[in-house]
Formats: sequence, C-alpha cells, structure tokens
Amino acid sequence: MRWSINSKLTRFAQNDEEDIANIIKTGKIDKDELFELATDAINLGVGFQKSFVEINLQHIIEMFEDL
Repeated sequence: MRWSINSKLTRFAQNDEEDIANIIKTGKIDKDELFELATDAINLGVGFQKSFVEINLQHIIEMFEDL
C-alpha cells in the first residue's frame, strides 16, 4: 500500500488523489510514516520532477488534516 501511494504521488492524476484520500480514510497509513517513506523515495528516485512531487506530497500531508 505504501509503494502504491508513492507511485500515485508522482503521477497525481485526479483518480490518484481520490485513491490516496480513500487510503488515508481507512487509517492504514500514518502521516509521519508516509512523509518519511515518500521523502526517501523522492530523494532516491529518478524520472520525475522532484519539485512537482514535493508539492504533491505537501498536498497529501494536508489531506490528513482535512479528512
């Protein structure tokens, strides 16, 4: 599940955002754990624009507070 969120984080299409919101609602992922895993993936990953994905991550972290 965690890697699924990371892959959705890089694409971040509308359906990805909805899927992530649903995963957050289930409580199966912790905000701090997600942030740590996603940050590691961003720092190690290739093939995407880092700044774009960091903005997506910030949006997802805010989703934890809104849901």
